Amino acid sequence: QPSTNPLRQAMDAVGAEVEWKRYDGWGVYFPDGYFRFNVGPADQPGGFEDVLRKFGEPGGGLAEWAKLQELIRPLILSCTTFPPMCLRADLGALRTLQSYLPSFLSFG
Repeated sequence: QPSTNPLRQAMDAVGAEVEWKRYDGWGVYFPDGYFRFNVGPADQPGGFEDVLRKFGEPGGGLAEWAKLQELIRPLILSCTTFPPMCLRADLGALRTLQSYLPSFLSFG
């Protein structure tokens, strides 16, 4: 199945047979304690929003997170517009990127 992982895209492009492992969460240690959240929608049980509720400031963590996400939305969209496999370091990049430029430029 298609992936946003650049390594996976490169291996798929050359037809490499690789056993891919899936993970279902992340664990992080920091001064206030350990937290683990599940990969997937942030609002699912065990998702990132649960972590913010536990470690964030009362009533503020989720609001700050939502504000940050809205603020960086154009950046996220622009960073995910170009598939890594079409990025090149030569003049041919203009040809491989041209079909993605209208979408990229629409992000302002």
